[in-house]
Amino acid sequence: MKCPNCNFEAKPGANFCGKCGTPLFEYDDEEFYPDQPTVMLDPELMAEAMADLPTMRLDEKFFEDEITAAGFESIRKSEKEEDASEEEIDEPEAAQNNEFNKLKFTAIVMIIIAAILIFIGITYFSGSKASTETDMNYSDADITDLSNGTIIEFGSYPQSKVTDSATISQLDSIEKNWISYGYYSGTGSWSDGNMTASDYMKYADITLDGNKYRAVTFSEYRPYWTGNTSSASNTYQDDNGYYTGNIYYFKYEPLKWRVLDASTGLIVCDSVIDSQPYNNYILYDGSAYLGIESGEYYGDSGKTYYASNWENSSLRKWLNKDFYNIAFSKAQQNKIAELTRENKSTRTYDSNPTSDKITLVSYWEQLIIYGTSSNLARQRKSTDYAQCQGCFKYSEKGNSWWWLRSPDDSYGAIGVDCDGWADVSYGVGLTNKGVVPTLNLNNPK
Repeated sequence: MKCPNCNFEAKPGANFCGKCGTPLFEYDDEEFYPDQPTVMLDPELMAEAMADLPTMRLDEKFFEDEITAAGFESIRKSEKEEDASEEEIDEPEAAQNNEFNKLKFTAIVMIIIAAILIFIGITYFSGSKASTETDMNYSDADITDLSNGTIIEFGSYPQSKVTDSATISQLDSIEKNWISYGYYSGTGSWSDGNMTASDYMKYADITLDGNKYRAVTFSEYRPYWTGNTSSASNTYQDDNGYYTGNIYYFKYEPLKWRVLDASTGLIVCDSVIDSQPYNNYILYDGSAYLGIESGEYYGDSGKTYYASNWENSSLRKWLNKDFYNIAFSKAQQNKIAELTRENKSTRTYDSNPTSDKITLVSYWEQLIIYGTSSNLARQRKSTDYAQCQGCFKYSEKGNSWWWLRSPDDSYGAIGVDCDGWADVSYGVGLTNKGVVPTLNLNNPK
């Protein structure tokens, strides 16, 4: 069944769309629930909110150079094609053929040059470095000495699945202290406020031969919506090759970060490292007609803040508590700057400014960082560990969805889809959306 809101192909038997979170109802008369495109953003509201934002310190010359380089070649190619079309048609046939061959050769050369320039620009942001600097482990060096686009290692987190049978056998023999993730499930409603945490999924950190590993097991599938019941129809864990009743091991490995703005120490994780909902709890207050709700969604039973409020979101708490304490040593924590950031909505659901060490890129920040059309630069692949947590992985490209921190309406927050589009609103209770942390490193000077 296709989702009536975003046209995503849902799993058989699913109650909610795994992409946008829309409840999946079937009606005899399609006019009661007409097909709609994925929610897009209001350009006027975007412009107004952008005008209120403080100017970010980014390497503007770099972005101008990278964006215009490929475009300039395309313009030159177009001009040559126009010049060719204006040639007089009464020239001798031999001369025409000779000129045509020259133009064809020139066009091929220009296409190759443009392709090379585009590739350089893409690889600078999407995985390979255009700079000559090698990957490095961030230490006390001044990050301002690094080039934008450099990949650095900082902190560690469970990532790659252990597949070696001998290592698995050794890990199986180690005694484990299992700890509950406290993941949520519910009654099958996406917004009745009855979703609760339970112990169906657990982890244990262990050490073998000086290497740290995380063991993961679950007795029930983690539903991809916090209000949903557990079943194979409501999860992506089984699609990713992880099943109930087993133990899986993941090795702690260095986290890779891409330097976005060396002048401010801004770095962003280069992959999707986990899968978490934007907010665990959702309570709807309003009315509904033919399955279509009209009201507001709240993040607490007292209805004191919207479900999409970043300041009070469970994801913000998770980043600055669970992730922060697991991924970084005390010495590394001291190198992370605590900054106050704006949390403008893409509509009228602004969240208060927040002061944190770990956060997500906002919708407005990514516009400055990546521009409006650099979709490839925003694409991210998820780790094995994130997929075990239930992160959706697009089978054709291997990319995953991931959250931005900007609220959209009371129910949704903005995220990046598998193709790199960053104008999609996702229901905040979705657990299959990836986490791509960002932070600012302190500069020692």
